[in-house]
Amino acid sequence: MQTEIWLIFLITTFTSVVTPGPSMLLALYHGGRYGAKRTLATAMGTVCASLMLGLVSAAGLGVILMASLVIFQIIKWVGAAYLIYLGLNMWRQANRPLPSLGGGEDGRRDSAFQMFRQAFGVSIGNPKPIIFFTAFFPQFIDPRGSQLPQYSIILGTLALVVFGCVLLYAAGGEWLGPWLQNFRVKQWLDRIAGGIFIGFGVRLAFSKDNL
Repeated sequence: MQTEIWLIFLITTFTSVVTPGPSMLLALYHGGRYGAKRTLATAMGTVCASLMLGLVSAAGLGVILMASLVIFQIIKWVGAAYLIYLGLNMWRQANRPLPSLGGGEDGRRDSAFQMFRQAFGVSIGNPKPIIFFTAFFPQFIDPRGSQLPQYSIILGTLALVVFGCVLLYAAGGEWLGPWLQNFRVKQWLDRIAGGIFIGFGVRLAFSKDNL
């Protein structure tokens, strides 16, 4: 892959990934509650899900998904239900006190695995990136060259961009951490974040652009 093409892919991917969405909002939320260091687990969950979606697209399975309305709808509804579930959990946490950043009882309640699982579930539950990747990736692939090295570069770049963006949002959340020690501020953040996640879920469930 030529350097110029890779740079265009890098910039385009960063612009797409850094746009606020469920995964980035979760990173901001985890960063505020547990600190950027613990949010590494969130980043890994988001990266693993993104790579799985990218591999599905690279393998050509995205075309099958695009042709199967039933599979698409099942994935979409499961993903929407999970987003709503997370939103309700955040709303319920509004009345729980938050100890010092990244520690204490509430900080231990969400283990690294739970943070990984939440991030993975949020990212993998939306089938639309598969369709995007299926249309997006071929624009940067030279059909005359070997496919494996080119897709390896594309997927590796995607992983690095996603990882960096998650940590960027987590750092922003950690910066807001001291304000969260104010119980009223923390309550409103939990409720706002929970409401946004519920909104994301409802929007995904009832979106008209199915395929």
